[in-house]
Amino acid sequence: YDVATALGHWRSSDRWPGVRDSLLEGYSQVRPFPEQQLVHLDLFMVARHVSEILWATDIAQVNPSFREELPEWREWADMHVKQFLDGD
Repeated sequence: YDVATALGHWRSSDRWPGVRDSLLEGYSQVRPFPEQQLVHLDLFMVARHVSEILWATDIAQVNPSFREELPEWREWADMHVKQFLDGD
């Protein structure tokens, strides 16, 4: 989940492959990253996006100025969840 948190916002970037590979290479120098966990990276990134939208929804309840930003947060998270579900 820690790797998913670091990479989650890069998934839709053109730089995604290089950023992912560089982070995993650096991470593996400090701590092993088993291949069987790598296959679940996209799932963990989706879990992170869902967690962020739940956080944003909660913040919008107590912070009226954030309510205006909430639709953008939802749209962004929805895009990533849909990409995962569609297998993109």
